[in-house]
Amino acid sequence: MNHVVGDGSSFWHFFNSWSEIFQAQEKGTADVVQLSRPLNLTRWFPENHPGAINFHFSTDAIAGLKGEANRQCGTTNISSFQSLTAHVWRCITRASRLPPDQISSCYMTVNNRGRLEPPVPPEYYGNMVTPLRTAATVGELLDRGPGWAARQLHATVAEHNDVKLRKWNGEWIKSPHMYHVGRMFDPCNIMMWGSPRFNMYGNEFGLGKAVALQGGHGNKFDGKVSGYPGRDGGGSIDLEICLSPEKMAVLEDDAEFMTAVTVS
Repeated sequence: MNHVVGDGSSFWHFFNSWSEIFQAQEKGTADVVQLSRPLNLTRWFPENHPGAINFHFSTDAIAGLKGEANRQCGTTNISSFQSLTAHVWRCITRASRLPPDQISSCYMTVNNRGRLEPPVPPEYYGNMVTPLRTAATVGELLDRGPGWAARQLHATVAEHNDVKLRKWNGEWIKSPHMYHVGRMFDPCNIMMWGSPRFNMYGNEFGLGKAVALQGGHGNKFDGKVSGYPGRDGGGSIDLEICLSPEKMAVLEDDAEFMTAVTVS
């Protein structure tokens, strides 16, 4: 049992109850087993501590962000996820209340399988992602609009090719090092993690379709944003955003951000 679900007391209470059910069925004493200590499944949260907020971007909201970003840039090349990332980057940066000349960075994790020549098979089992950095001053990011921000992100991804990958690999082989993800970032940065393209809700093990996707409490830092496919499909996206309480309060009060969001 993952300790996000329960602690040691809950773990062994569960196993004791399971064993009690098994023993009663073995004896054939009852079709419906009355547990001596029924599990209390009532949810409890500390006082004044709200539950997790799910930032849901509907199919229409995503299409609107993409259409506006491409319209502002006079192009059709900017993707839905790049448009959403630009929107989130700008809004979180505004919530951080940084000075205009401060550099703000946005990292996006990119799948390298199809970027190598020859490409690596999609089924390759291993770690083939790279965090790509796009940077701008806070003034540029907020004054030039979401289309400008999305175009910068698009350019960073488009330039990430076989030549750059092989150069990076060669440099790493000469001087290998281990990443500590949380140490790569400061309060001026955000990182988009995960992908809404993964088939997450299609997995079924006899319990029915998952209710929601959540990342748990591990590997979190201020500015981490995880993207999941929306449960209703159709290109919708759910975002798990990790921010300090002060920034989160400002973000939730940001009209531009909340206009595109359905909160649950």
